[in-house]
Amino acid sequence: MYALTTGQFSPLAEKGWKGPSTPKGSYEVPFNPMSLMIEAGATFVARGFAGDIKHLTDLIAQGVEHEGFAFIEVLQPAVPYHKWEEYRDQVEYLEKKPENYMDAIRTAKEKHKFTIGVFYRTTRPVYHKELYRDHNPVKKKIPRVVRLEKIQKILGSL
Repeated sequence: MYALTTGQFSPLAEKGWKGPSTPKGSYEVPFNPMSLMIEAGATFVARGFAGDIKHLTDLIAQGVEHEGFAFIEVLQPAVPYHKWEEYRDQVEYLEKKPENYMDAIRTAKEKHKFTIGVFYRTTRPVYHKELYRDHNPVKKKIPRVVRLEKIQKILGSL
């Protein structure tokens, strides 16, 4: 989770942005969290706006229900520097859902207003199911005594 830096420079601040931690302006080019997360392997990537709670709530519910690595960027203005109206004027809804991985990357990298919506959604086997298959280590937990006996048996055989 990353939010509300109270005026410090952040990796998402526009180059040249002046604030308490960068009085001469930031020198870094901001990274693109949407394309970064798609390329990092997230299987659900979306962006919402705190000024549209109904839409944001729907995105969060989709992210929670999604089985896999979900990432949701939430846009909200830092009110000492930006007004809500500035953001509302820049927000646009993703009109066409990207059809595949490369289309999602292209859409995420486009320079545009604050586009919100689901940029990428796919399915792939999730880590815990690949690791444990049908075994649920929480529900089928081995008692502590049995675990210790197994460890002692392994250590005794070394």
